[in-house]
Amino acid sequence: MVLEGLLVLAAASMTVPPPALPALPPMALIDECTKSEPERSVPACTQIIDAMPEGQPLWISALFFRGLARQKLGDHMAAIADFSAVLAADPGRLSALAGRADSYLGAGRFDEAIADLDALITAEPTVASRYINRGIAFSEKNRHERAIADFDKAIELDRDEPRAYENRATALRKLGRFAQAASDLDIAIGLDDGYAGSFFERGICHTATRQYDLAIADFDRAIALDPGDAMAYRERAVAHELTGKLDLALADFDRAIELDPNDATAFDNRGALHGRRRHFDLAIADFDRAIALDPDYAEAFSNRGNALLLQRQYSKAIEDFDRAIALDPDLAPALSNRGHALVLAGEPARGLVDLDKAVALDRKNAITLTDRSRALFALGRVQDALDDADEAVLIEPAYAPAYVSRGNAYRGQGKPARAIRDFEVAIALLPDDAEAHVMKGAALADLDRHDAAIASYGEAIRLTPADPTAYYNRALEHMATGNAAAAVEDFSAVLTLDPGDWEARLQRGNAFFRLGDLARGDADFAAAGDIATDKTAMLNARGYFNLWNNRADEAIADFETAVSLAPEDSAFAHSLGEGYFRAGRTEDAHRQWRKACDLASPDERLAWQGSLEKKGFYRGKADGSCGKAMIDAFAACTKADCNF
Repeated sequence: MVLEGLLVLAAASMTVPPPALPALPPMALIDECTKSEPERSVPACTQIIDAMPEGQPLWISALFFRGLARQKLGDHMAAIADFSAVLAADPGRLSALAGRADSYLGAGRFDEAIADLDALITAEPTVASRYINRGIAFSEKNRHERAIADFDKAIELDRDEPRAYENRATALRKLGRFAQAASDLDIAIGLDDGYAGSFFERGICHTATRQYDLAIADFDRAIALDPGDAMAYRERAVAHELTGKLDLALADFDRAIELDPNDATAFDNRGALHGRRRHFDLAIADFDRAIALDPDYAEAFSNRGNALLLQRQYSKAIEDFDRAIALDPDLAPALSNRGHALVLAGEPARGLVDLDKAVALDRKNAITLTDRSRALFALGRVQDALDDADEAVLIEPAYAPAYVSRGNAYRGQGKPARAIRDFEVAIALLPDDAEAHVMKGAALADLDRHDAAIASYGEAIRLTPADPTAYYNRALEHMATGNAAAAVEDFSAVLTLDPGDWEARLQRGNAFFRLGDLARGDADFAAAGDIATDKTAMLNARGYFNLWNNRADEAIADFETAVSLAPEDSAFAHSLGEGYFRAGRTEDAHRQWRKACDLASPDERLAWQGSLEKKGFYRGKADGSCGKAMIDAFAACTKADCNF
């Protein structure tokens, strides 16, 4: 019976064979998965994963190595899926947790990265790399102080780890603590002088502290270590531009874009350089490309607006500034540029509102202070304009427009010689700045140095032949020297560039009269009346031109029409008085001048008295009254062809 039972058991065991072990993949395939380049590793690991049952040790290992390979290829989401599968099968596998944390960082999913790194630090509190990676995640979330605490801990654990110093330097730089950042980078480079990133970061710090030669040297070293680093070329270009080496800057921007044609910042920066060189078509093309790559790139809208602003396309420029500010309400350059555009468009009060906000956001910005100086000057606040320009020069002594603004303020204070010194500094700093040449010409004209003024305007025209301002001003100087024929040429150039400029049309008509060409003079005067946007101002100006050309009846007709259109305007009433006086209608002139006095504010009357006193015509008290002394002064001034 016992034997029979044993036979039965043996038979039973023979009918249910033990489970077969899976066939192991060839060792060559395993090596391909674990040791090859990532492009070869992924398919090899996938073959193993497909062949092995889930949960087997080799299946888990193949998933892990495939995750590493995908991570190296930049496919972070696929890598995260692989590491997560490993952790589902083996929750305690810290290497997979670390790999997933790295891919979360690479994918920009910083909260998940921090959660994984928290778990790793809990499990292994003395591994410096965990704190470094968590610090990077915090820094990317703009929690820089928190990041610095992690980098401090990493350095405490391993004082010879250059990545800890380098990443702490990045966080310090983002907080504006450039000297501390540079000190950390010195240590990082001392520990490892073969890492391009440390030289790149230190170059950024040197640029921020205006140590441009040191910055360029660091970017040179970064590029030597990593010739394919587009950002190093881009930032070296910025440093070259800030030292005035525009050709070198352009070459570096070109190379940066060649290496990374999807870098919106490189296109934006190159566009700004093209704009600085007044190559506006190239500039706008670059800004368009930057915006196409990043439709929310506020700085690119602001810079494109600036290029349009420099071409006097004020409404389009303001539209771009509006878009930039909508994207970033605290973008000081956009506020500053919109303010400047509003000033140039004839709305200095609105412009000043933007410029005050921009200065409040960045008190030490020389560009913003310079723009506000211009707004203040346009509003007649000359001393405030001078104060802003002074501060801009102190902040950035090499910023040419600040000297132009300060020169304008000195001109506004009646100090043309002092203004010329500033305009000449601006020209020395930026010889191609046409505005500086124009303003120098204006200051020379104030001093009656007409030939020198003509030469200065000529240089401005050479630099910007499409800008009518220099032609207009040079034409006035030709008139001052009696060269009406040259004036006609320049006023004609203005009208070619801007056919709607009624003032240039009037001025050319006056020049034709001086040349004895009455028909063409009358034609220009009539055309000015047709196109003028400010009819009263045109009539007043045309009235004076008629007076100066001994056409008193025509002048009186213009002045009377101006007065009828603006009966409460003291200046037009005074002009009509001049017309009557020159026509020999003395009583009408006196009556009209008394009316002008009555219409004028006390401040206006005081200003008239002061101006007429300086010219030797007013001999009464400076009390703002409208007595006989004032009327006599008006008459004497009119006889002398003075302009007060």
